[in-house]
Amino acid sequence: MSHGNSNRTHLGGTFCLAVSAVLLLFSVTSCASSRQPEMEKASTAPNEKMQNGAPASGGASSGGAASAGAGGTIERDGNESAEAPWWEIKTSTENIVEGNNYFKKGEYQKAEIAYRKALKKDPNNPTAINNLGVILNELGKYDEAIPLLQKGISIDPKNAIAHYVLGKSLNQKDRYSEALPEAKLATELDPTDPIGYRTLGEAALGLVHANPADESDLDTAISALERATEIDDTHDLTWFRLAEAYGLKGDFQAQSDALEKAIELNPNNVTYRLHRVIPLIKLKHDEEAIAELNKVLKMDPKNNEAQMLLGQITKTKSSSPTQ
Repeated sequence: MSHGNSNRTHLGGTFCLAVSAVLLLFSVTSCASSRQPEMEKASTAPNEKMQNGAPASGGASSGGAASAGAGGTIERDGNESAEAPWWEIKTSTENIVEGNNYFKKGEYQKAEIAYRKALKKDPNNPTAINNLGVILNELGKYDEAIPLLQKGISIDPKNAIAHYVLGKSLNQKDRYSEALPEAKLATELDPTDPIGYRTLGEAALGLVHANPADESDLDTAISALERATEIDDTHDLTWFRLAEAYGLKGDFQAQSDALEKAIELNPNNVTYRLHRVIPLIKLKHDEEAIAELNKVLKMDPKNNEAQMLLGQITKTKSSSPTQ
């Protein structure tokens, strides 16, 4: 069974990768104490000052903007009426808070709009830049996310999340040699975040597929993915990626064990079960392989790959001499 591209769904798209959502929350006190209900992790950038997000006092300036004070830059955008009083006009910080709230509800397109409004008012705001970059990555707009995150990193180079989200976007564009140092730096900036290690492992796996002769990349992938599972052993996709790396290394028992862990966490995933059949066959655990295939066929009776593998195992067993 081919592993294929390390950042793509295997087995003809039978499993859709659950790409996790991360959001860089940097801004207001009202949001600082709550964690985002995300698929992966919400975090706070290290160098952003907290702001209260309240409308600033003071009148509008001659340029059509009002003094924002602690509330951020106030400026009318194309959707704000020129006749509206200044206190009805959102500050850039309030636009960021609005985007964060949309993110929490899974309304990524609306979050994108809110962050773009914030950037129109405050073009070099690293919070808005990085948050928009994260949303663009989640929306699959990698070509837009990459330069935006690069800009955010140039302003705030110690932001671990920005580095690994940039790495994730670069991985999706098969730019693994660029993704790897970004993810590696993320792990150095925050050694406690499993997503940085998983992103590093995926970048290294991409390089392995591009150049199988370079075993150093495979060692990097295994080390990074093992570390990710040590920090968080509840993420099935990390175990799946680690199993892939073990398989490329030729460690079929470790591959089978990692896939078994992925299956424990996500028992209805057909892809994981089909992939586990391969090391089981190599280890000559035919009965266990047959059991996995029967479970697949119970979930998906028309699964052609399971039917094919089951037929091959049955044929091999029937042709083998009786012990």
